[in-house]
Amino acid sequence: MAKWNVTLSTTEPYNYVGMIQVRQGNKNSETMEAIVTQKGLPVDLSRCKAYLEALLTNGSAIQRAVKIIDAKNGKIQYTFDEYSMQALHRQTANIVFYQGEDVIGTTQDFSYFVVRAVSKTPGEMGSYWQTVEDLIADMVAFLNANKGDFTDWMNARKKEFEEWRKHQQDTFEAWREGQESDYLTWFESIKDILRSIDPGGVMLAELMDARVDLQGVRHESIKDRLIADLEYIYQKIKYQLDLIVYKHIAVGNKVTIEHDSEYQPEVKVTYYQDALGTELGGLDSSGNLGGGTIYNVPSQLSFDRKKTHVEMPLYYALNGSFIIYDKHTLLIVEGNKTLHFTMPEANITKAYINDDKTSLDKVADKLELLINDDYTVELKKK
Repeated sequence: MAKWNVTLSTTEPYNYVGMIQVRQGNKNSETMEAIVTQKGLPVDLSRCKAYLEALLTNGSAIQRAVKIIDAKNGKIQYTFDEYSMQALHRQTANIVFYQGEDVIGTTQDFSYFVVRAVSKTPGEMGSYWQTVEDLIADMVAFLNANKGDFTDWMNARKKEFEEWRKHQQDTFEAWREGQESDYLTWFESIKDILRSIDPGGVMLAELMDARVDLQGVRHESIKDRLIADLEYIYQKIKYQLDLIVYKHIAVGNKVTIEHDSEYQPEVKVTYYQDALGTELGGLDSSGNLGGGTIYNVPSQLSFDRKKTHVEMPLYYALNGSFIIYDKHTLLIVEGNKTLHFTMPEANITKAYINDDKTSLDKVADKLELLINDDYTVELKKK
């Protein structure tokens, strides 16, 4: 199984294959598979031989055989070995193709990185672990050699272990420092690549900006920002949908009107504000109690015998006085808000909200309700 799967082009100016990092000493595990393309299409490698060529940082030039595992589809495989991993840090290579003795093509250059293995660190002592049998045999030999008793043997083993532990710690720290140096060297070697991929750091800046959500809050990751934006958008949409239901869907606010008809009389419902004003005795001395724009109320009717149920949006729910202005007109008044019901085909006898019987008031005989052509309403003294 390949550790890296890449695409190598014979025509693109540069092959970016990501980070191929191989470790010295690893055998038969540092394997790369590649699709060889020309102008975006796989190259037919039938009757070809392939080789990896590289000029290493230690000055050595190598050419190593590459397997062609699917010639028709341009698929090759190469396992890095001691020759291609003999030099540390960034190495530059390409794949060359032969038919007979003739070179028929090469891929553009690509890079791989060689790091040092811990086992290759100078001064390695190997493993300290021992079996119980080994310890018993060592103790018996110690006692038989008259080097001391069990306590002396244990102290000697402790001293030996401490020396081993210190050596391992020093070795590891030296290896870590070497790896850090390797990493810094590698990073310096790919700066040009990074600059060519993201000149001026524009992509990085855009990625950082992408963490800021619609409300200007910066998040730890783009995923967190997307979740926050989705929640924000959901709440906005939910609010608008709730508002549509609240103002425009005829449900949740029912007024029942009783009448004297055996049929199913229609009801028209309108709504207006600031149509009524009050002074002493409920009458305005100016002769005009005000006026406001009339709005048609969305309504849904259902019928029982001599009853009409008017369902309206909750936005128009009023908790006020029920006034039968005349036999065809019902008003519900709460403060400066008025619901106006007109039933021209029947006489209104009673009205109530949600089956809760409500007392009715008559409009004073000295007042009359006028609806003007400009969609305003007035209540005037006769």
